[in-house]
Amino acid sequence: GEDLLNLRVMEIRRRIAVIRSKLAKISQAQELKRKRRSAEGFLEVALAGYTNSGKSTLHRVLTGSTVEVADELFTTLSTKASLLRGTDRRVILSDSVGFISNLPRSLLRAFNTTLMEIGNADVIVLVVDASDPDDEIARKVETCMDTFNEIGINGVPLICALNKIDLVDEEEIGRKTALVVDCVEEVAPISAMHGTNLESLLAAIERHLPSLARYRLVIPYGDDSMSLLSWVHDNARVLSEEFNSDSIEVMAHLSQEVAQRLFKMLPAGALTRME
Repeated sequence: GEDLLNLRVMEIRRRIAVIRSKLAKISQAQELKRKRRSAEGFLEVALAGYTNSGKSTLHRVLTGSTVEVADELFTTLSTKASLLRGTDRRVILSDSVGFISNLPRSLLRAFNTTLMEIGNADVIVLVVDASDPDDEIARKVETCMDTFNEIGINGVPLICALNKIDLVDEEEIGRKTALVVDCVEEVAPISAMHGTNLESLLAAIERHLPSLARYRLVIPYGDDSMSLLSWVHDNARVLSEEFNSDSIEVMAHLSQEVAQRLFKMLPAGALTRME
């Protein structure tokens, strides 16, 4: 009996070592993808929340992706990232593992691969199941906030998507909104399954993404002028463009990061912030 137990322990340790090795490789690959997306001017919004709150359904609806949807713990084990629809900015929406209560530190470290995507986001959308009883909502939101603290998330705008409102009445929506409103910047009651009020959620996300400022760009003609203009169209909100005899004049809304990159790419005085 003791030999059998020892063999079982050895097998479990071997499997843990294999899983840790795989997670380390996934972590490295995802960090490289994140850095590449950032370098290309993409913003990131992360879905977070208790398991089975409807994150994967919401991700599928907002991106058109085919994220696996099931009523089980840890259906989503690695981060799924796709382009967010419904906005004219370049935004990646990621779906991560669902949180659970009293997550052991060893398990938290194991899921650092997917949780780190949340910490690197420009905005976090906390998905809450409105059909849960009030005390369950309070407990689960507390679990999520504790997890945010554990992984060191500070200063990232937090929006609550109060999901599954098709399963509750108006009075319940108001009461359950009041349960979470003090923990977040905004609450958007939605039904991901039925596509209800998603425009309000998208508007809330837009309000909390890094702000844009209006700039005037003067791109001198040269070998790279058209590729640079194309890059501006991909990474900014272009308001107008005028082709002059020696340059292209562009008016655009830019994020601070894009403005800093253009400042390095353009000649001195070619980028001007407009008041």
